[in-house]
Amino acid sequence: MINPNSTALLTAGIFPAPTAGNTFQGPSTTPTNLKEEIVRIDHNFTSKFSVFGHYVAEQVTQGYSISQWSGANVPTVGDTFGNPSYSAVIHTTYTISPTLLNEASFNYNGNRINIIPFAGAGLKSLAIPSGFVGNRLFSGPNNLNRIPNIDLNARLAPILKSRVGLG
Repeated sequence: MINPNSTALLTAGIFPAPTAGNTFQGPSTTPTNLKEEIVRIDHNFTSKFSVFGHYVAEQVTQGYSISQWSGANVPTVGDTFGNPSYSAVIHTTYTISPTLLNEASFNYNGNRINIIPFAGAGLKSLAIPSGFVGNRLFSGPNNLNRIPNIDLNARLAPILKSRVGLG
């Protein structure tokens, strides 16, 4: 009478043991790291000609003990959200006459978003546990053999949300 998929998920450690009062409380032990570097240079070549430039590099990584944007409430699959960004400016001003000013600038900036999933509380890996057989919600490749994320709704009925397309 016990579903073999349920046994496979319990063996894989998907659901941590309940605490007192048959409730679950999971810690959020994922760190947030921030590093920012700023350089600015100003120089007046003459009273009519000046140049300034700056460069900003910011590296942010923030951990989430549950899947972002999924509505998950069991910390099984977490992720690290990384967003390194950068900005550079070179700006020059030249006074041609008391009533005429020439300015030119070059700006360059951007960022990259990296989302890297990791095995949450009790999981040894993100791989599908042996013995788990089920229909997939999406037909795309599961190259890393990742386990679906599990969310519990208000009635505590399991809902599988696929995490297989990330990577």
